[in-house]
Amino acid sequence: MKIFRSVRCADRRGRVALGVFVLAVVGLLFIAVEDMMARGSAFGEVYGREWATERFEELHERGDGAALVREMEQRFDEYEAAVDKLGGWDSEYLGKPFMRRQAPKSGISALFCHMHGYGELLTRYMPSDVEWFLYVTVPADGYHDSRAPRMTDDPWQEVAKLMAESRHPMLKALGLWFRGEFEAYRKFVYQKVEEGDRRFLAMAAHAADRYDEDAQRALRHLLDFKAEVLAKEGRYYQMQLLNEVMMKDAFSLIESEQVSSTPEVVSEVLDELLNTTETSEAKQAYDLFVKAGRLGDAELYRKRVAQNLEQWKRRNEEARRRYEMRK
Repeated sequence: MKIFRSVRCADRRGRVALGVFVLAVVGLLFIAVEDMMARGSAFGEVYGREWATERFEELHERGDGAALVREMEQRFDEYEAAVDKLGGWDSEYLGKPFMRRQAPKSGISALFCHMHGYGELLTRYMPSDVEWFLYVTVPADGYHDSRAPRMTDDPWQEVAKLMAESRHPMLKALGLWFRGEFEAYRKFVYQKVEEGDRRFLAMAAHAADRYDEDAQRALRHLLDFKAEVLAKEGRYYQMQLLNEVMMKDAFSLIESEQVSSTPEVVSEVLDELLNTTETSEAKQAYDLFVKAGRLGDAELYRKRVAQNLEQWKRRNEEARRRYEMRK
């Protein structure tokens, strides 16, 4: 009898263990499905709202700037919460489509005309509907003057003033810039970068390019932007354009009467050029090497650029051949 009781107990324990196992599996599946649904919802927030600008347009047309700014702030809150659900700005779930997400590639807005080359890189940190609304709507009075995006549209000046007072730092920075408060804008975005907020690297580079009279300080921010954003993402064409900007500041600095030798930041610019991945030589780069007394490095730089160009041509030719073979 004891033997039969032991068998029944063992059988009962087995059923209990099996039940616990099944419940655990079901629980894990439920958590996985719930996590997948939450992630899907977050993806929708991050990627799927480019054209959902009707509410912003309605408030703008109604002249309710305060409500418009509140709505944009709320969208930033929702967007950043969605990014957090996906694991943050560096999450593998965001990946290259997120890194490559850019603002509209054409237009006549202030953001497109006056922050071109920088604005399209900061927009990944903006909700896509806010991004599209600002890119399409904000006028670009003073089209040919990249230092002065003046807006004579009074309703927009009021919105810009409210944005400059926003609790969200990106809206605040854009508001300062839209209003033409360039020095306040430069100081604010520099401060955010110094605090470690990477969202402002593009704005800081823009401010360094356009509004910083201190060439040494400007070069520091441009070098950071190139290393932390453009180089990491392989944006080679934009790196070439940025080199042109840095050459201008570097020459201004090295020719200053206040310096008796090559400033350290100029040496950093030249050292970085020796490892360039660009396929065309930056204007004045060779002359800058010579001016700094680095004639040998000037020749190395030219050889490196020529080598990069040759490699690029070979890759393109190989890609063309593979394409022809598939036809």
